Amino acid sequence: MDLAKDLFLLFFPIFLSFLVSRFSLPFLKGKRYEKLLHLAEDAVRFAEDAFPGSEGTEKLKKAVEYLQTLALELGFRLENQEAEEKIRIAFQRVQKEALARILERALKGK
Repeated sequence: MDLAKDLFLLFFPIFLSFLVSRFSLPFLKGKRYEKLLHLAEDAVRFAEDAFPGSEGTEKLKKAVEYLQTLALELGFRLENQEAEEKIRIAFQRVQKEALARILERALKGK
């Protein structure tokens, strides 16, 4: 009986960690992805507001730096390439939202 109990205590945490990693990791990755995109949108808005006279590549560079700083404060480490991808996606989302607002106002005005 002690052997069975010892085996259970040995393998149960391994089995439990396998189940948690198997089923919650995709969920956590999705949450991380969405959180990073929201941070990237904030970074895009920051770069647009803080550097209005700068050209696009300079704004991209500043937004990437800002996103990496925000992510690091939350415990995420982002490489330049991943941060740039998130900024580009966020830029498209921000532009899409702005166009939707413009169209909505134009249609309400008619």
